[in-house]
Amino acid sequence: MTKTINILIIVRNFTFEVNFLRNSGKDSIAISGISGRYPSCGNIEELQKALFAGQDLVTDNHSRWSFESLGTSPRLGLVKDFEHFDADFFGMNPKEADINDPRLRKLVEVTFEALMDPGLNPQELRGSNTGVFLGISQNIYSDLGFKGGIVQRSAAVMANMVSYMFDFRGPSYALDTACSSGLYALNQAVDNILSGRCSMAIACVAQSQYDPAESVEMLRLGVLHLEGVCRSFDLNRKGYVKSEAVVAIVLQKCEECKRIYATISGCGTNVNGFTKEGLNHPSRQAIKAMFEAVFNRFNIDPLAVNYVEAHGTGTTVGDLEEAETIDEYLCQNRSRNFPLLIGSVKSNLGHSETASSLVSISKVIIAIHKGIIPGNLHYKNRDPKIKGIHEGRLKVMDHHAPIPQGLIMVNAFGFGGANGTVVLKPYPEKRKVVNSLCYRLVNVSGRTEEGVKLMLEKTIENKANAEFLALIDNIYSRTIDADIYRGYAILSDESHHHVQQCLSKTRPIWYVYSGIGSQWLYMGRDLMKIEVFRNTMQKCSGAVRQYGVDLENVIDNGDEKTFKNLINTFTAITAVSVCLTDVLTALNIEPDGIIGHSLGEVACAYADGLITAEQATLIAYARGYAMVNSNLEPGLMAAVGLSSEECLKLLPNNVYIACDNSDESVTIAGAVQPVKDFLEILTAKRVFNKVVETAGGAFHCPHMASAGPKMYNFVKSVLPGKKERTKRWLPSALSESEWDSELGRYNSAEYQHHNYINRVYFRQLLKHIPEDAILIEVAPKGLLQAILKRGLDKSVTLLPLAKPGVNNLDFFYSSIGELYINGGQPNLRKYYNFVNFPVSIDTPTISNLIRWDHRNIWDVPKYNDESSFGYLFEIDMTDKKNKFLEGHVIDGNVIFPTIGYVEAFAKMMGKHHTKLPVVFENVTIMGPILLPKKSNAVLNVNIFKSSGYFEICEVKEGVPLSAGRIHFVERIEDEFLDYSHLTPNNNSGAKISKDDFYQHMHLRGYSYDGLFLGVQNADLDSNCATLRWYDNWTSFMDVMVHYVLGVERSGLCLPIKFDKIIVDPRTHLKIVDMDADLTLIFNKHVKAVKCGGVEMRGIQGVTVKKHEATISPILGKYIFVSEIDTQKNLDPFFHSLNIAHQIVVENCTEKLEMKFAELGVDAAIQLLMQIMERVSFKRTSFHKLDSLGDGNEDYFDLLIAHALSNEELKTAHKLTEKAKFVLVKVQNGNIPDVEIVYKHIHENGNFVLFRAPKNICEQHAVILANNLNFFWLKELQQAIEQYTSPHSQIYLINEDFDSGIVGLFQSVRHEKACSNLRIFLMRGFIKNMPFSVKSEFYQNQLRKDLTINVFQDESWGNYRFLPLEQFQPKLLTDVCLVKDNVNLKWVEKTPYSTDKNICVHCTSINQRDLLTVAGKIGSYANCDFLGIEYSGTDESGENIMGLVTSGAASTTIIPHPQLTWKFDSKFSFEEAATIPLAYTLSYYGLFVKGNLQPTDSILIHNFTNSVSLATLVLTSFKNYVTYVVIDCCDSQYLKNKFSTILKANLIVHSRDAPFFEIVMKKTGGRGVDAIINCNSVELIKLSKKCLSKKGRFIEFEKSTTEAFLDAVKDENYSLHNVKFSDLLTETEDVLTSIANSVNKYVSEGTVIPQEYSVFNKCDVSLAFKFCEDSGYKEKCIIRIRENEGFFYKPDNRVLAFLSDTSDTTSMKGAEYLLRFASNLAPVGGIFNSGLRLIDKLMMEQNLETFSTVVGPKFCSAHNMDILSRKYCKHLEHFVLFSSIISSLGNASQTSYSFANNAMERLCERRKAEGLPALAVEWGPIGDVGFVARLKTKAKVLEALPQSIASCLEVLDQFMQQNEPVVWTLVYGDERDETNGKKSVTDSVANLFGIKDVDSIDEAKTLLDLGMDSFLAFETKHLLSEEYNVEMDVNEIRNITWTKIKNMALNICSSGLLN
Repeated sequence: MTKTINILIIVRNFTFEVNFLRNSGKDSIAISGISGRYPSCGNIEELQKALFAGQDLVTDNHSRWSFESLGTSPRLGLVKDFEHFDADFFGMNPKEADINDPRLRKLVEVTFEALMDPGLNPQELRGSNTGVFLGISQNIYSDLGFKGGIVQRSAAVMANMVSYMFDFRGPSYALDTACSSGLYALNQAVDNILSGRCSMAIACVAQSQYDPAESVEMLRLGVLHLEGVCRSFDLNRKGYVKSEAVVAIVLQKCEECKRIYATISGCGTNVNGFTKEGLNHPSRQAIKAMFEAVFNRFNIDPLAVNYVEAHGTGTTVGDLEEAETIDEYLCQNRSRNFPLLIGSVKSNLGHSETASSLVSISKVIIAIHKGIIPGNLHYKNRDPKIKGIHEGRLKVMDHHAPIPQGLIMVNAFGFGGANGTVVLKPYPEKRKVVNSLCYRLVNVSGRTEEGVKLMLEKTIENKANAEFLALIDNIYSRTIDADIYRGYAILSDESHHHVQQCLSKTRPIWYVYSGIGSQWLYMGRDLMKIEVFRNTMQKCSGAVRQYGVDLENVIDNGDEKTFKNLINTFTAITAVSVCLTDVLTALNIEPDGIIGHSLGEVACAYADGLITAEQATLIAYARGYAMVNSNLEPGLMAAVGLSSEECLKLLPNNVYIACDNSDESVTIAGAVQPVKDFLEILTAKRVFNKVVETAGGAFHCPHMASAGPKMYNFVKSVLPGKKERTKRWLPSALSESEWDSELGRYNSAEYQHHNYINRVYFRQLLKHIPEDAILIEVAPKGLLQAILKRGLDKSVTLLPLAKPGVNNLDFFYSSIGELYINGGQPNLRKYYNFVNFPVSIDTPTISNLIRWDHRNIWDVPKYNDESSFGYLFEIDMTDKKNKFLEGHVIDGNVIFPTIGYVEAFAKMMGKHHTKLPVVFENVTIMGPILLPKKSNAVLNVNIFKSSGYFEICEVKEGVPLSAGRIHFVERIEDEFLDYSHLTPNNNSGAKISKDDFYQHMHLRGYSYDGLFLGVQNADLDSNCATLRWYDNWTSFMDVMVHYVLGVERSGLCLPIKFDKIIVDPRTHLKIVDMDADLTLIFNKHVKAVKCGGVEMRGIQGVTVKKHEATISPILGKYIFVSEIDTQKNLDPFFHSLNIAHQIVVENCTEKLEMKFAELGVDAAIQLLMQIMERVSFKRTSFHKLDSLGDGNEDYFDLLIAHALSNEELKTAHKLTEKAKFVLVKVQNGNIPDVEIVYKHIHENGNFVLFRAPKNICEQHAVILANNLNFFWLKELQQAIEQYTSPHSQIYLINEDFDSGIVGLFQSVRHEKACSNLRIFLMRGFIKNMPFSVKSEFYQNQLRKDLTINVFQDESWGNYRFLPLEQFQPKLLTDVCLVKDNVNLKWVEKTPYSTDKNICVHCTSINQRDLLTVAGKIGSYANCDFLGIEYSGTDESGENIMGLVTSGAASTTIIPHPQLTWKFDSKFSFEEAATIPLAYTLSYYGLFVKGNLQPTDSILIHNFTNSVSLATLVLTSFKNYVTYVVIDCCDSQYLKNKFSTILKANLIVHSRDAPFFEIVMKKTGGRGVDAIINCNSVELIKLSKKCLSKKGRFIEFEKSTTEAFLDAVKDENYSLHNVKFSDLLTETEDVLTSIANSVNKYVSEGTVIPQEYSVFNKCDVSLAFKFCEDSGYKEKCIIRIRENEGFFYKPDNRVLAFLSDTSDTTSMKGAEYLLRFASNLAPVGGIFNSGLRLIDKLMMEQNLETFSTVVGPKFCSAHNMDILSRKYCKHLEHFVLFSSIISSLGNASQTSYSFANNAMERLCERRKAEGLPALAVEWGPIGDVGFVARLKTKAKVLEALPQSIASCLEVLDQFMQQNEPVVWTLVYGDERDETNGKKSVTDSVANLFGIKDVDSIDEAKTLLDLGMDSFLAFETKHLLSEEYNVEMDVNEIRNITWTKIKNMALNICSSGLLN
């Protein structure tokens, strides 16, 4: 009974609904088309190739957001082109396109492609009852800068927009069931088709990944994993990686399909309902219930399903539940020999969530189409918990396999329990319908030339596939309006295609029929192969056969004799024209106009539908018959190049104009001799004339009179009646004035007779042809083309259909193709209608062939993460006692320590500073003291005896540097705090050494040395440290200061304030007598630090801008380059020269100095000077040779001879007499008698580096090196000693993949110890072919005599330096404004998932923000978030304003629960941002804190203050008696602003009439009850005179100093200091009451916004400067959201890492480290920066020294490589720090070069294996490491030390590219070294970190450029010391850049720079 109850509970707690097909609908709906965008794949064909290639499509190191700072995976499956969209095609205006969701933009493109895929023309579907069912989610939590509003972001509107774009009239809606949305959409589509609600459907999905908030949340939930891999069904699955996709499929009834991929055998959905496991837990019961419902409903046998494309996301629970359910339901009674196959495409491309189910169907369609199922990736180990897999009933497709017979099931499960499934039946048909036509036309159109060409090339590729061609015909037989390119292809043995732009939509088509003269031999032979032509020709032939004319023989086999018979000629011309007309008709081409010339008018009558083909042929026969049987006098016709008017003036009487052709052409006719005589006259006059072949006929003139009756009688028998011609046929036998006559209106025997014997008026017809017409000459050849070209506008397209001497099938179809690409629309679907649909399953897809016009880039979402006596204190830096100060270096400047004035104060008091107990209070530091190198700094120290206040100024200008209060006490011990409860923790694990501490400080800009290196160790846990006493108070106290700043602040921070400093020298000296190492204790809660006899409290610092390096590093890659180099897409000259000079350098071993020469020009030399690495450059001399025979007898290492002709190549070997190596450019041909050592092959010519062949040395040694041990090192040293002859050689061979012998050689060559050493590194070489000088394989290489020979990738070559492509990070856009110590900056913001986010439009700057920037309030953390007041919109689009604790200056915020108000459109966002704080504080101060009563009266001061203004509004509204103190000029302003205020209540204060007297008078001597906003001690004192007894002062955000408190100290008065911070601590009830009251004022329209100024978000610093100006009254508003986006480039904030000191050179130590790390967390990165240097020459090395150096580098890397494969399954980075010495070499560092080089080879191997790997060849590094410890700025390898900041920036770039070995170097500006010191402009710009001086706005001051106090003093110091320019600090702050430039010119002209 218990079990039964449990079962019933389970059933009741989940519900499901299956949307089912009726039994009659099973397999009646088909998927007929598909298209999509997938991760890294632009279409389904690219997806197919990637899946079968086993490619992981998830992108590493994506840039959608800062995954490092957010802690998300660096991997995302990204669609490539969301920013692209063809807006013009879809008629979307640019503004609309830019604001639309990019998913929508991509959806409409994909939908169009999906419709094309089954051969549909989307144009024909407009207005159809097609449904759109869209699966899409709108899970946006962060501010992504969307431009569009609610319409553009609505999911429902998105579905409707697809319908709108295509004019679909069926159901259209969006569904969101999370990951099952696609199957829900498909299910709805099927149901709607079957129910008749739509005729066909589009099921589509879209998923993008722009918002990191969901990733962050999913990581917390454990469904995502940082590894970024979907290990579907694998034992080690840990979660999924997110990806994107946009997919659309077309669903049609099977009987309507032209293509079928699969039919729907069944589908259904359900939902889990309530389950005890929770909402997000998959329900096995629900899934099984869905399976049962679908399979039962559609009568599907579970055993018929033989493959399941599973949901399979790679989550621990999800995969288990799904697989077990599949096993339980589908595998019962299934044979173990035939397990059920399962797979998941998510393993290949990630989980595209909402889009995932249609992505799964995409994979299934690929499998059906190709007959092979692509295998899963990342499946390695079976999970024993998944019993179906473990026990063999289920088999995961971990490799490609043939698709099994039977059904396929696709599953998807939503995150909230919505499940879906579909069962597909693959379409099996694989018939082959072959295109047997020898010539076939294909027309296509498209948006781009590239797209049309691609489509045509695909048709040519598939020219035999009639089914594919039929689909293409079906699409393009109707115009696709917005396509702007058209093309056609002729499919034949010699296929060809043509593409051109076609902008006009429709053009009029006209036919022109020509007459006699268009005949030619065999003119119908080719065309008879066209069925329509042949059928019509048989009709024509039958008509005249009774008259003895074999017409088919005439056109196919007729010779010249045949065409001498005019009967044959006339009938053949007309018959061919008629046949061609029928072919055009079959192509659905209809003329808009018809004209004919002479005989051509017979065919005009046929084209106009007035006669039959047989009648036309007989009329033509009649014309010939009459001629032949009338015994006419022989005549002659000729073309003449004159107009008819000109010709008539010259014509003799018996010669006639037969045809008026054009303005420049007539045809004359007459008897033979008169015509000939006339032609001679014309020739003499140089008038064009040419006889026309007419077989002795003189047509269209009186010469034909006697033949007329015979012709008429015959025609009359054929045409006994008459038919009226249509308006499209324009007759040429009559003048235009006669067209409407009885003769002209009809086609009749009379008209044809008239045409036969009278003039042809052809010229008059030409003016009727429209300018943009397409004119087709329907005739055996283009007889009239010349006349038409001269007589018509150039815009008319002329198309003949046939041509003598060519293949006329090709020519005809090409002409039809030309018709199409010029705007015509032939219907090839109708013409080639012999394919039965649907097509075979293997018919190529079409959707992948569409190409869009993606030239425009559109907006995509972007996440965005200030009366005395004195003593002159002289600091002489030349005095030895001040030498220690040189160790106090901050940001490159020697600065006097902040509290180094103790000695000066003691001297002023007449005591030694060691005997003077002293207390400093409220010490403020205004600016640093920069110490000159060789002169004095003189300070004036003043102390005011009465108060103890002191001031320190610079003597020259009196600029204050420091101020505070000092007093001297005898009982100093009473001043110290108690630190006894703070004791060091000896067991702390957070101790750092002195070296580590100061290395950290050095990185931040503190380059301390000497006595200032006082911190010996530090314990970060207990906030203790050990400081060393060096018997120097200045350095000791400074060490205390910089310790606090070091551990409490970040960046370069200078102290600006001390609350208290206590110095007890007597106690201190007693302590240090016992031990020089003192314990420092820091109480972080009260910000106090004590060490020895010194205590400091309240140390405040300000971060200043650190100078960044102005020299950018050079980045490159170090890769293998073959001797036969075929690299493309690069400058061949630059590339070849770069490689060639590197080969030469490494082969100059006899001497390190080199000589390079160039023949003829010096272009290569100039280029070499730029690209050569500096060491080799300085050792090289360059020579320009005018010719080889110019007398220069030098022998060069490299000769550059440029291009050589083939003839010059024959003697090119002679160039080797002049140089060791020769570089030339050749086109083709061989170079005899030389050895080519490098060849770059390029289409424009090959660059070849060659040398003379070398003989193989008989005397040689072969040494085999390896990485297992270094015993070979001794052998090499012995060989070097033995083989010293230049005729001997040493071959060092290594077959290890990770060998470092190349690096070893690079250093050896610098030692010049062994010029005959040759390296052979055989990577991946066949092992059974050992090295031998007798081997032909090796001999070919040995003759080149190269020092380094690497065999890799089946070719010889070596590793070369090449440039690295520039890295371009993307901008982030979800940001907030922070005060990062001293700087204001926008930084990336961590998203917080909430459904209450506010999108901020505007924020205001308030006093609290000013205090935060000034460092007067805020935390000691790295930064403070700014802004407390804002206006914006919530997610529903409501206008919101409010207050927050901090961070209102952000793109999004979380609203305060109470202090948030709505406002309507009468306020702008800018106005609304001025309201919340003022009115909230005012109400809080008046009615909560001040308890104001209705009978009270109020006096308001400073009314322009925002709170005062709000107070005036509130009190006026409540009818309080309110007085306002104003100046006389403010009266009118208040009256305008407050119409209700009484003039009597405006108190104009003046000296003669002070306000308090006026108030007392107006109140009858009582005074007021409350006084608002005095703001100063003086005003308080005066206001007390008019305050009633028990009255109160109400102040807002006032700093309550002692003087202020003293001023109001009176029992009769009270002071209420109202602060925002106090407001936030009030109870919820109080805050709610305040909020409701303010809301009432807002809704009733009471509030009045303050006057304001608006600043752009990029000008926040300027806004704060305005606010700091006490005279600036307007409120400063920062407009954050403009055009719905944030386009400022924010900074990123990062990070921390973990290290350990295990000895990883041993396998045991390495394993311990990795196991230890793996137990903490999955290891994501391994970085090896190990270094051990033992510099020895090669001959001094021994096994121990060599191994010691190689161990930390290569051995450690080798161990990590092996072990990381075992322990680091989630490894993303494997980074080895190498050195540029590895590839450049350096004497005495052979072991170091070997180790680094071996690491690089290891990285190359790992990369080739698909593992993460990166080796970075660093140049000298300046801030840390070996070079930094040398404390030198000298160059190393001619390179400058690279700052660590630059190194980290570069490393970030390196880690986001794919090259395994890269390098970075910083070279100095050679101009600075040669031209003396820099100009003033360059030096000042350098201080500000500005690299591009020309980019500076000359009108800006240095203050505008970001000058802080430190920079001001530094600039002053620079100008004084370097350029003898004296200016005070204020002058420097306000100097413009124009004046700086003028100063530079003056200094330059005075010669001060020399």
